[in-house]
Amino acid sequence: MKGATIFQHFSATRLSSRRFYRDVHLSRFSSSHHCVSKHYSRDTFLTAHYPQSQSLRLMSVDSKVDDRPHADLFQYTSGCWLWDEEQQLRDRFTPFNVSELQRIAASSIGANKCVTMTKLAEGSFNKTFRLIMDNGSAAIARIPHPIAGPKYYTTASEVATMDFARTVLRIPIPQVHAWNARVDNPVGAEYIIMEEAPGTKLEDVWDELSLEDRVAIMEDLVSIENKLLSISFNSYGNLYYSNEAISGAVVAEVVNDNTTPEVKTEQYVVALAHHELEWIKQYAVPKSADDLLVTSADQNTRDTHISLLHKYLQVAPYLLPTEPDIITSTIWHTDLHSGNLFVDKGCITNIIDWQGIWAGPLVLQARYPRLIDHHGDIILKPPSEFQGP
Repeated sequence: MKGATIFQHFSATRLSSRRFYRDVHLSRFSSSHHCVSKHYSRDTFLTAHYPQSQSLRLMSVDSKVDDRPHADLFQYTSGCWLWDEEQQLRDRFTPFNVSELQRIAASSIGANKCVTMTKLAEGSFNKTFRLIMDNGSAAIARIPHPIAGPKYYTTASEVATMDFARTVLRIPIPQVHAWNARVDNPVGAEYIIMEEAPGTKLEDVWDELSLEDRVAIMEDLVSIENKLLSISFNSYGNLYYSNEAISGAVVAEVVNDNTTPEVKTEQYVVALAHHELEWIKQYAVPKSADDLLVTSADQNTRDTHISLLHKYLQVAPYLLPTEPDIITSTIWHTDLHSGNLFVDKGCITNIIDWQGIWAGPLVLQARYPRLIDHHGDIILKPPSEFQGP
């Protein structure tokens, strides 16, 4: 297994786990990045992500003509914007070498060539394609949009995080066959190629499921979240492979028993503000006075934002609780809705959409799955058949 690394952006973070590790590295907080890197004794993980879209036209490409322009594959085609549409489309435009992506995908699963490529879905941050090979096998390719997150780091961390969750935590996740987080590769864009998730999207079959199957799926969800809670860390950060060049990584402890490692939450909440202060000083540009997002002249200046962050720094050390069990560094899937779960015969067969998952304070991470959101009347007392303690 390759080594794995944990690296944290201040806006997001990730982790690692259990008996396959040797050591984890985490950078000290600075004005730019916070890194944790982890080394495993076995080959590490790979990841998958299928974004969603509400209305989507399927775009297909035959490999015989894949040297022609494929604008629909590069552009966002799932809807439009009422405001600033040109910029929104630019933010989601990612050209790439179609034939090279097809070649790599075919090679990664032992096929000779790709015969059909179809755009399956696209959301705010990614496009997802289904590639059918000459031997009938299929693969999923996902290419991030320019606004998906920090270049290189977002893809590299997602791959390691998903691989970790699949091979160490034994959570059902599609296996990654090939990936590249550098834009200067032959495809010309970051990409992840993975196996097609087995099963059916839960959102497509939920209404037809029996009560027994629904209960079984809920029990699977509980089991999966217990696996996520089975490990903790003494730092907050994103997971990466240790052979990736992550600057500033230092050793961090990984624990998989009842011990709760010490984490320095005060450093974390303070570092967030220092990161923002440095960004504002170097890059912030006031918006145009006629911009619809400008609420007041005062709010449109660097000094106002800097002043507010300094006030935040005065209270930041007191914002998070101090109980170790609540602030323990935990990895958590924060978007468990029915579109990200694949099921078969009452069992969860795959979980997708791990982009942006990180290891952070449990008090900020833990939440119940969106799948069980209750939209009816508030229930003030349990039903008569409920058997309580």
